[in-house]
Amino acid sequence: MTMALAAALSFQLQAQTDNTGQPRRYPTVEEVRLEQEASEVQNYASWLAQLKTAWSERDMGRIAVCESAVLMALRLEINQLAAVAGGEYGSSSDRARLEAMRRTLVAFDGHAFDPSRPENAGRDFAMLDNVLVLMQEALSEIRSRK
Repeated sequence: MTMALAAALSFQLQAQTDNTGQPRRYPTVEEVRLEQEASEVQNYASWLAQLKTAWSERDMGRIAVCESAVLMALRLEINQLAAVAGGEYGSSSDRARLEAMRRTLVAFDGHAFDPSRPENAGRDFAMLDNVLVLMQEALSEIRSRK
């Protein structure tokens, strides 16, 4: 019994230290949020770049998949931003970003990129590029608070 207890305590202590024997440091809530936001910006930017490539190649299958992924990432960002913007930590810039993103999402409701109408693509990509800029601004604000 004593041996089992000693082994359990030893395991518990090992779990709380890193490879050098130093106490393990767990990330703060702000660090986790920063990492999550950076990942989301990267994900959105990647899908947007893939959408632009698919558009330039006139690959309708990839266009549909990429546009869907971009809009899904936008919805996720809107949901998260809505939670922050409405809370005590929300800023006026958060609320402004939220409204701009919502307007973009509404503009893309029922939307499909149509290679036969290239005159619309510039406007559409500009709106999606603006969302990326807004996401990057939010990420910069989070980094500046760190």
